[in-house]
Amino acid sequence: MKTTNNSASKEATKVEINSNSKVKETKYVAMGVGFVKTRMAAWKVQKIINSMEDIAESLDVELVDVVVDRSGSRDIDRKEIDAVYEWLDVAPVHLLIVESLTDISDDEDDFRSFMRDMDERDIIIICLHGQQIIMPSSARDDSDCEE
Repeated sequence: MKTTNNSASKEATKVEINSNSKVKETKYVAMGVGFVKTRMAAWKVQKIINSMEDIAESLDVELVDVVVDRSGSRDIDRKEIDAVYEWLDVAPVHLLIVESLTDISDDEDDFRSFMRDMDERDIIIICLHGQQIIMPSSARDDSDCEE
């Protein structure tokens, strides 16, 4: 599979060539980033990344990067969290896939601040552990649907 990113239109295209040499082109509906906090063996991390890629693919989301944090810190001010924010700031990312929400920070105030920020940015968060989907409040708000 080959993935190309057309940044001018902020739309990515997936090109697949099957065994019959037929080209199938699919447009991604959004971009996403993954985040894994672990010190597991590389093959175990790859299994987690593969799961994230499968989820993104099933949603027609291009997973542009998976940030792997192998540090011992759970402080919100670490370079791996900065790398996630960098993607959110420079690319039209709308999905964040994490292995566990506790990987973000073990400080309750920092975690709440992070989640508020994701909500303000309209980021959908998918958590593999516990199979949770956290929608931004703009997507949950049905006050416009009042009769």
